[in-house]
Amino acid sequence: SRLRAPPDPEDDDPATIEASPPSAAEEAPAVIDVDPPTPSPDPTLITMSPPDPEADEPLTTLTSPLSPDVLLPVLNDNAPLTPAVPALAVDTVTLPELVSVPDPDVNAMEPPKLEVPTPPVTDKAP
Repeated sequence: SRLRAPPDPEDDDPATIEASPPSAAEEAPAVIDVDPPTPSPDPTLITMSPPDPEADEPLTTLTSPLSPDVLLPVLNDNAPLTPAVPALAVDTVTLPELVSVPDPDVNAMEPPKLEVPTPPVTDKAP
């Protein structure tokens, strides 16, 4: 059996990294002088007159579906695929599955009683 010494706490400490804070010259960004954008030209004037009341109505377009007599079914003149040996000529022996059938649980319930309980008779004076 091998015995190992516990780890030295000094080995668990990470290596020390010495870094000085950034100087003021490194923190300040470079000065960028940007002129403001030039003013945009005056907006163009767009006038729209209302539609002419005497204009013709748009023509309606009706597209009817193709009638069934135009479309003919495709003639299928391919013979069906038949096996080389007829299916009934092939002997197949299939053994029944041997599955154990579990017995049903014992039901300890009594059969229903033939008597129907009647409510108690109450007599109230008028």
